[in-house]
Amino acid sequence: MVVKERGTPIRILKLQSLLRRLNKNHSKRKQIQEDFAKCLAGYKGEESIDYFLQQLPSEKYSILHNINIPFYTSSLQMDTLIISDHCIFILEVKNFSGTLIFDQSFKQLLRISQGMEECFPDPILQVERQKNALIQFLKNQRISQPVIFPIVIISNPTTAIKTSKEHHIVEDRVIHAGGILSKVKELETALSGRMNTSKQTIIDMLLKSHAEKDFEVLEYYKINKSEILSGVECSRCRMLTMKRMRKAWVCSICLDRSVDAHRIALMDFYLLKDYCITNRQFREFTGLASVSTASKLLSKSALKKNGDTKGRSYMLDSNYFKNEMQIKI
Repeated sequence: MVVKERGTPIRILKLQSLLRRLNKNHSKRKQIQEDFAKCLAGYKGEESIDYFLQQLPSEKYSILHNINIPFYTSSLQMDTLIISDHCIFILEVKNFSGTLIFDQSFKQLLRISQGMEECFPDPILQVERQKNALIQFLKNQRISQPVIFPIVIISNPTTAIKTSKEHHIVEDRVIHAGGILSKVKELETALSGRMNTSKQTIIDMLLKSHAEKDFEVLEYYKINKSEILSGVECSRCRMLTMKRMRKAWVCSICLDRSVDAHRIALMDFYLLKDYCITNRQFREFTGLASVSTASKLLSKSALKKNGDTKGRSYMLDSNYFKNEMQIKI
């Protein structure tokens, strides 16, 4: 049973909004596009294992996705946790193509694809660090140490996995996504007893401690807020060329119409600029000329209001943008 769903990572959403609002010739655009593609590939890899996770008996296993727990000066981030009455599985998902060589002598991962060789940090070490951090976190919460199995999942079924014969840890820790069910059964069958702390107690503690990790995208790329383009995007031609005409937004290029295209603009403002917006800011960001039209659109949005009529601002919240906070390819 999935007790914590996998939401679209805030990093991906902010990168997507930034690309929508950045000049096509901006010096940072190429780097942002590359970073977005990498993040998206990783997320798609995580999503692709859901089919195999669904094969686990829901009454026996609880699944938590994208757990982020503040931990000392950093945070403990885990792609997926599988929790039963007997143990915990930490899954670190990697979406690589080509041939992977797990070099345990130098603790590195080599990827060979299209004649090119690249080196990456060892995901076995990564998931082992997650295990040790989770043990310490549970210890700090006065929860007795459960059995924890760290596993690296290669989501692409056509990716070849190689290592030297003497390094059996790769065989034990690395599997294709299709092997999740058999690996979980294999490891759990070898256990004789239940965890000292109930499964539900551990789940409740993890959910209580979870905190969504933010990503200051403008600060990261050293982009000023003044560089963010204003306008309302057309969902058909993807240009910031929609104008308000009577009761609808109309694209000045392809003539596509929408009654609520401003919602994406509000989401972009929320992700890139601020958590609240005034009537004036809304007009400047969407190109609206009418104060009353802006006021009506903001009021109909059912956003929480702050302040009196003259100095009123509207509080933007991620729950309001649930439908918009999806990846647009």
